[in-house]
Amino acid sequence: ELDDADPESVEERLGNYRLATERAVGELQANRDRQNGLRSSLELRGEQGLQTACDAAVTLLSHLEREHVGEEARAEAARVLRDTFAKHREQAHQRYIGPFRESIEQLGRIVFGPTFEVEIDRNLNIARRTLDGVTLLVEQLSTGAREQLGVISRLACATIVSPEDGGAPVMIDDALGWSDPQRLQGMGAVIAAAGRECQVIVLTCTPGRYSHVGNGTVVSL
Repeated sequence: ELDDADPESVEERLGNYRLATERAVGELQANRDRQNGLRSSLELRGEQGLQTACDAAVTLLSHLEREHVGEEARAEAARVLRDTFAKHREQAHQRYIGPFRESIEQLGRIVFGPTFEVEIDRNLNIARRTLDGVTLLVEQLSTGAREQLGVISRLACATIVSPEDGGAPVMIDDALGWSDPQRLQGMGAVIAAAGRECQVIVLTCTPGRYSHVGNGTVVSL
């Protein structure tokens, strides 16, 4: 059979096979090289992406930590300021509440007698009134009694504000409409007493209601 074969054809086919094999090997190696290059590129990009993300996360964390420290500092400053205000407010309250209560009781005893006492709340309002040993909430008092206490507290406040300058002026606008004649007489004496410590201006269309203010000056309009 070998003798019958065409040696030239066999040689041609063999040469072609070798060339095809070499080409296939070359292409395979080229594909492998390209694959390795792509893998390296992807790995590099992946590492760079992770590093970028990591760097961004670290930057964000640092920013948030600085913000947190700033917020804590501002919160602490606010707490200190609040506590300082509360402390000074309480000190001011304690400084004023005693003299204020004493001034109210001093004026009030002109009307209600020597057993008159009051309790002042944190807002410097009269909360309770004691008379002859009986203590009542202000809300339990009659309209006239509440009105009288309101005038007395305003006069008391005016007399203790800047006493060296003659106190603060206070204006009474046609009050005491619910007071009986006996109480009007006493309240007239209260207004007269307060008028020696501060300026009291009374506006009224019923001047007889204030006829018991002994040191008053009437100005008709």
